[in-house]
Amino acid sequence: MVTKRKKLIKQLDELTKEIIKKRDNYACQKCGKKVEGINCHWSHIIPVSRSLRLRWDFQNSMVKCFHCHINWWHKHPLAAANWFKKNFPKRWKYLSEKENEIRKILPVKLFELEELIVKYRKKLRKLRKL
Repeated sequence: MVTKRKKLIKQLDELTKEIIKKRDNYACQKCGKKVEGINCHWSHIIPVSRSLRLRWDFQNSMVKCFHCHINWWHKHPLAAANWFKKNFPKRWKYLSEKENEIRKILPVKLFELEELIVKYRKKLRKLRKL
């Protein structure tokens, strides 16, 4: 049985993924290659397993091609982290501070998930009009 929480998480994942792909112009942020379909991966900087609250933070996501995501990002995490810090220093600073701040907060509540869905749907509608 799929719970309401799981449905909301799935909706947020889909909305966030689409927003990130549009923001990054369907281009791998590592190699610059245009990507689409199953080759267009939504990738987190701070893993979801470390911080559920950063899962839908736009600063914590980027588009990568299959190769860069699977064969580089996940297989060489130290090199990937250094690359990210060098190429996106402001985002790294934001994510580091945010992660430390978030650790003190309770798990995500259902109403917070619902609020994010409403907010992200509005953002996506604006992006589609561009």
